[in-house]
Amino acid sequence: MKNIWLIEKPFCFFAGRMIACTSINTSQMSIVKVLIMPFENLTHLSLIQVTGDDAKTFLQGQLTNDINALDTGWQYSAYCTPKGRTLAVFIVSIIDDQLFLLTESALVEAVIKRLRMYVMRSNVVFKILDHNILGAHSRESLTTLPFEIGPNIERFSGQRIGNDVTLLHFGDRCLILDASDALNGKSEQPHAIGDEWVKRDINDGLPRVTSQSNELFIPQMLNMDLNNGISFKKGCYTGQEIVARMHYLGKLKQRSFVCNITNKTNVSIGEKLSNADGKSLGNVVNAVDGNDCVFASLRFDPMPNVIYADNGAEIEIRNTQPYDLGLPT
Repeated sequence: MKNIWLIEKPFCFFAGRMIACTSINTSQMSIVKVLIMPFENLTHLSLIQVTGDDAKTFLQGQLTNDINALDTGWQYSAYCTPKGRTLAVFIVSIIDDQLFLLTESALVEAVIKRLRMYVMRSNVVFKILDHNILGAHSRESLTTLPFEIGPNIERFSGQRIGNDVTLLHFGDRCLILDASDALNGKSEQPHAIGDEWVKRDINDGLPRVTSQSNELFIPQMLNMDLNNGISFKKGCYTGQEIVARMHYLGKLKQRSFVCNITNKTNVSIGEKLSNADGKSLGNVVNAVDGNDCVFASLRFDPMPNVIYADNGAEIEIRNTQPYDLGLPT
């Protein structure tokens, strides 16, 4: 008989999707593997562990969201320059009372280097965890795990399954954190690169910043506020003056939209977008080769009809977006 681990901590909802946050056996944190199902490699993501007595206070003064309001679950948060430009987007989670940041692999070294500049005498330690990241797109994928979970996945959300395996639930998608390689060989052959996961992120309108796009956007241009990634009630943080001014006093003229590519031409993250007259409209936020849609941050006053990328791609804003953008009527 397979071992059964009952998980009692509640799952939570974030940006309209159900999320389960999980715990890890911290005694074996030196080797952490992150697995995500119908099993494709998500090599574009890396996991950072933040420890020390001052870790929570320090991040509270650096990131856009309210870390003190996060007990379980996860939240989006942006890390900005003093001018309010987004350097990185984090998924912040608390697991066994420890903080973890999930972000782009290409940004990790530079982001940690910058954060350490402000640590000063605070007791804060950053560690990039040695891990693999895989992605699963369906609940059915969980049946391949070497644990008896059953159809009610939600009751397993937010706790360990066994000693070292944890679940992080995104609606019908799921992340698994495997701290001891317990799931090695248990999955199907993964897809390359994690393209399908990125496509889902694009269709869901989720914010992303990469090495090609850091410092291009203030958080609201990425819809961070619409994805619960900004707290306007917390105290000061780096870039807060610009972000708050845009919210309370400024007139936001740029939002991110899910768009269709109409002429089957690939575009790159960060690529400049213009109207028919060559006037700049914004930049590509998220894209993947071979996909017929992109997530793009665009000026919407007036709303453009056809958008052109520098490489000749033609783009149109979808009539239906994944959530209300709060645009003026």
